[in-house]
Amino acid sequence: MRLSTIVSAAFLTLALPAPSIFAATPAGFSTTDPRHARLYVLEHQAFDLFNSDDYALSMSQKTRDAWNRLHAAAIRTKVDGKAHPLAGVALINLSSMDQIDGRNSDALTRSSDGLTLLAPYADAYPVAWMQGLSIKGFIQAALGDVTGAADTLAQASTYMDGYIARTPPDQQDESTQMLRSNIAFSHA
Repeated sequence: MRLSTIVSAAFLTLALPAPSIFAATPAGFSTTDPRHARLYVLEHQAFDLFNSDDYALSMSQKTRDAWNRLHAAAIRTKVDGKAHPLAGVALINLSSMDQIDGRNSDALTRSSDGLTLLAPYADAYPVAWMQGLSIKGFIQAALGDVTGAADTLAQASTYMDGYIARTPPDQQDESTQMLRSNIAFSHA
């Protein structure tokens, strides 16, 4: 095979949309379903606290309480017989707080549980999914599970590459690029 043919085939492969490594989001699910408006309010409140410029507030018990309220409400809200995926989003953000606080065992448990809840909806909440994988992989490495960490971070890298390839640049915010850098750094 000529070099130009190989290069052309490689570019064609890169141009194709990356397949999701997870099952598609269940049919009929929407992250803006008006039936779940109360959950979106709780999500917004928790994110506002967590993303505060005031570090003490972002890492406060008030912020943890907001994520716990979202988790509790989302666990009770069923989508196709399962907990609403925002229950997983809440746990992943709590795991982030645990990891920052140095509570690695709690972070690993929460990130794993959050990923389990979020798995069927990973494509609906891609940034939370990648964040959960990143935290889980980082903590696995910190706790000495190097093989598990490498597997988790490889999964995060693969998903991130697909996400970047299929998401227009104007729809990618700085936090996504920071997450991409964190995954690459942890994986390296």
